[in-house]
Amino acid sequence: LIAYTEIRKIILDQRCYDPAEILKRLNKAMKNVLHKHSAKKTNDGLDAAVIDVDHATCTIRYAGAQIPIYYVENGEAREIKGDRHSIGYVDSDVNYSFTMHTTDLKKGSCVYLKTDGYTDQLGGGKKLRFGTRRFKQMITDIHQSSFSVQRREILRSLSEYKNVNEQMDEIRPDALEIIPEDDLVRKLERSARDNRPLRVKQGFDPTRPDLHIGHAVSMRKLRAFLAHTADEGRWRVVIVDA
Repeated sequence: LIAYTEIRKIILDQRCYDPAEILKRLNKAMKNVLHKHSAKKTNDGLDAAVIDVDHATCTIRYAGAQIPIYYVENGEAREIKGDRHSIGYVDSDVNYSFTMHTTDLKKGSCVYLKTDGYTDQLGGGKKLRFGTRRFKQMITDIHQSSFSVQRREILRSLSEYKNVNEQMDEIRPDALEIIPEDDLVRKLERSARDNRPLRVKQGFDPTRPDLHIGHAVSMRKLRAFLAHTADEGRWRVVIVDA
C-alpha cells in the first residue's frame, strides 16, 4: 500500500513517465518512509518492475529492480534482466540509477513478468527449483494461446511441479499483450460501423484473495474508456476473465 501510494505520487503528481526514473524516485521515497522516520529497526523493501508500452510503435521501455521480463521471439523465449538492486531496504543506495531497456516487439507479442517465488518453488522428484529454464520453455509453448488458457497452464504447471511441497514464497505471474494503436482504432471503427458491441477484457479474477488496491489503476482506466465510448454512442461489453 505504501509503494502504491508513492508510485501514484510519482506518476500522477510529479508526472514522471520514465520507468528508470520512476524506480529511482520510488527507492528514495520508500527509504524515507520506511527508515528515516521510523523508530523500529526493520529492513523492509521490495522488488519491482516498470514497463511503458507504446502501442503505436510496438515498443516497450522497461526498468527492473531484481525483476526481469520475458517475451517470445522467433520461437525462443528471451529475457531482459533488471538491475540487481532492490528498493527501499536499509542497504539500498538512495541515489542508485536504474537501467532503462528499450525493445521493439512484433504485433501480438506477449510480455511476461513474475515474482521470484515462481521459479524458486521446489518440487519434482528431487525437490529442485522450478527454475528459469523450465519457465522459458513453458511460455514458449503457450505464448500463442489466449490469456485465459495461458493463465490456467501457468498455474497448472506450477501446481503439478510443486505437488505436496510447501509453497516457498508469494507467486505472481503476469502477462500483457502488445496491441498496436491502429489495430485498436480499427476495432473501434468496426464496432461503430457494424453496430456491434466492443468486447473489453479486464484480466484479473475478482474472487481471488490476492486482489489488491493496485488493480484499481486499470479499473479506473477502463471506466474512463467505457465512459468515452458511451459518449460516442458505442456499445461496449466488459468481460472480467476469471
